Amino acid sequence: MASPDKLLFHNTHAMAGTGPCANRDSWAGGKGSKMPTAHSDVRSCSCGRAVSKDQAGAHNALQAMWLVVGLLLCICAAGCARKTDLGNPLFCPSSSILAYVAQTHDVLSSGEASGAQTAHVCWFNVNDPKRVNSLRIASVNASWDDVSLSRRIHLAFSPDSRHLAVISPSGLDLIALDTAKRRTLSRWGETVTSMVWLSAKKIAYVAHTHQRGKRRETSDRTFWQHKVGGPGGARAVIHREKRAVTGVGCRPAWPLEHWSPDGRFVIFADRYFDGQFKLLNVQTNKTRLVGKCNKLAALVAWKPDSSAAACIGGAWPLQAVVVEAGTGKTLEISSRFMQAFGAYPPRAIPGWTADGKFLIVNDISRRGCLVQAEPWKVLRIGMRFFDRGKRQWYSRAGFIYAAPISGRLFVNGGKFGWCLADYAGRLGVLPESDTYMGFPPAVSPDGTWVATKQEHGQPLEAAIAEGCRARRFNKQVPLADELPREPPATGPAQQP
Repeated sequence: MASPDKLLFHNTHAMAGTGPCANRDSWAGGKGSKMPTAHSDVRSCSCGRAVSKDQAGAHNALQAMWLVVGLLLCICAAGCARKTDLGNPLFCPSSSILAYVAQTHDVLSSGEASGAQTAHVCWFNVNDPKRVNSLRIASVNASWDDVSLSRRIHLAFSPDSRHLAVISPSGLDLIALDTAKRRTLSRWGETVTSMVWLSAKKIAYVAHTHQRGKRRETSDRTFWQHKVGGPGGARAVIHREKRAVTGVGCRPAWPLEHWSPDGRFVIFADRYFDGQFKLLNVQTNKTRLVGKCNKLAALVAWKPDSSAAACIGGAWPLQAVVVEAGTGKTLEISSRFMQAFGAYPPRAIPGWTADGKFLIVNDISRRGCLVQAEPWKVLRIGMRFFDRGKRQWYSRAGFIYAAPISGRLFVNGGKFGWCLADYAGRLGVLPESDTYMGFPPAVSPDGTWVATKQEHGQPLEAAIAEGCRARRFNKQVPLADELPREPPATGPAQQP
């Protein structure tokens, strides 16, 4: 590869050949030219050609601009590197297809992002991992909100595993997995902030339009129902709120609206600043207020069977309620929640166990806990992985996450890697847990496959072809009351 100096030398002459003085016939007495004759009107531009004095300054300035552009291109080429980030993998309901997002961008030698970010949606059959399908889904400038593009792309499989819905800054797209054809469902100017599959042929989503205000915090929020098999305009309004203070322009956390797993109910904040939670019945289009929320504390977690949801919100004092979706009745647990976890909201978004018996709460000071609302009970499981002496408050060691296995949880074991635990607190280290790269293991719904991903700072093609893999998941991990004092060895055994 040529040095930057040689590149600059060649680029300067190449640009001079394509600049305003490149047409030699027009300035050297060619056909149709008007060469200046007065000696006082003749000047020499940076290319060495004779021009009139009125145009000599413009020509020299333009040549200088091309020189600066060539220099900047050489500096960027020498100081930039390509980096690829992978999103968390997702299994389809039939456990046969694995999907993920591969996003690439330029990184300067200082570590700052530069250039454009491009994201591809990738998927493959777990029984044929070498045949990876990919589709470019979005491309934005790297300075866009200073957030990785892969974090703004969200995937959802249809119940029959034939379609993949993708939300990106470009809107809501639908990918037919068998033909790899892409179809856009949202309209131009709409910002989609949540979605859910109602059936294999219907999808519901929320789109914001007419964003107003200094930070575009006010918008018209519309809940849509769209038929997948119908024509492009086959959608109907479920619910609409005009001039709502949604905060959509402030880049709120995903999702802005929280749909129940079956799509019959949705909980959202009526105002971005010091508002209240609203429960919307999709079938009857009726809403009711169920609790206070705040932009810094608006956490909602639905039970897997969509029977109830936990809503945690409010600035201070913190408020927490459990809402029955069918009746709208609320169980107030604010005082007991504050007594157990303090006046501030949990650090991580809460969830429920697979059987819906316990609410998962990850608190920065008490780590991962299981909460039973009635009768009230708190089980602290994650504290044994947290070293108080080292004050690792920033880490997620000891945080727990739901697993698609009844009676089991995933625990971030810190130096031990990822662990599988039961409700009694017995734990077992998962094999090859270091390959999950800091995110909870993605296990297929039938519990037979687990997904792993590899970090790639290499070309995007490598991340698409080898970024994520599925392997058999052994859920028969022996559980014990205590873990070994040292983490398990992951490297090859050393010869004596």
